[in-house]
Amino acid sequence: MNRPRIGLSQRYVLRDTKARFPSVLSFEWNETGWAEGVYEAGGLPYYLPATENGDTIDELLDILDGVILVGGSDIDPSAYHQERIPECYKSVLIRDRFEIELINRVMKSGKPLLGACRGMQILNVALGGTLHQHIYNLPEKIIDHENTPLKDFTRLHPVEIEPESKLASILGGNKFEVNTSHHQAIDRLGDKLKACAWTEDSIIEGIELDGDEFVIGVQWHPESMLDSQVSKRIFRAFVEKCSRK
Repeated sequence: MNRPRIGLSQRYVLRDTKARFPSVLSFEWNETGWAEGVYEAGGLPYYLPATENGDTIDELLDILDGVILVGGSDIDPSAYHQERIPECYKSVLIRDRFEIELINRVMKSGKPLLGACRGMQILNVALGGTLHQHIYNLPEKIIDHENTPLKDFTRLHPVEIEPESKLASILGGNKFEVNTSHHQAIDRLGDKLKACAWTEDSIIEGIELDGDEFVIGVQWHPESMLDSQVSKRIFRAFVEKCSRK
C-alpha cells in the first residue's frame, strides 16, 4: 500500500544578526504535530522549502498527493493591497510569495489543499481576498482569540459550522470547541471561497472552495490538539482524499 505523500509548508525565520539569539542564516522549521497528525492518519509528510522558482514548485508537486499550509507570521498587507498598520506583525516576503504561487499551482492540479491559521489566511489572499490586520481594532466586541501567555494552546472557544458544508460532513456535526491563536482574520472572501465556520463574534473560522475539490481552511491549529476528534477527523479526511489510486 502506497501512503499518500503530504507536503507541509514551513515557518521561515529570516537572517537577523541583531536578534537576542542571532541567526547568521535564515532557517525553516515546523511543529512536530503536523508530521505526527499526517503519520497517524496514514500519510507520509514531506517538508517543503520556500522557493520562488515556479519550475521547482511544479517538481515538488509532481511527487506530492496533497499540501497542507501551516501557521506562522503575518502575511505582508501588500499581498492584499493594503498599507501595513502598527499592529501588523513582521512578515516574511519569500514565504508569502512561495505559498501564493504554491496555492495557485495546487489549485490548477486539482490536488487536495488544507490550510490552518495563517494557512487559511494565505489561501484567502491567494484567491483575491483580504484580511483584518488586527481584529481588536474592529468596532464590534471581539472575544479573546489569541494564545495563552504560556503559548500552550489551552484557550478554547466554540465554533459553529454550516450544517451543509464539507467541513461539517468531515467533523460529523456543527458545534465544536477548538483552540485559538491569532490576531488577524478573513475580511473579504477570495474567489469561489465560502465561509463555513464562525465564532460567536462572527469571526470566520472556516472556509472551503465551492465545488467537489478538497480545498478547506480552518483558523485553529489541528496540530496542537491531536487527541481531539476534531483534529483526528480533519487529518483522516484529508489524507484519505489524497490517497493514491
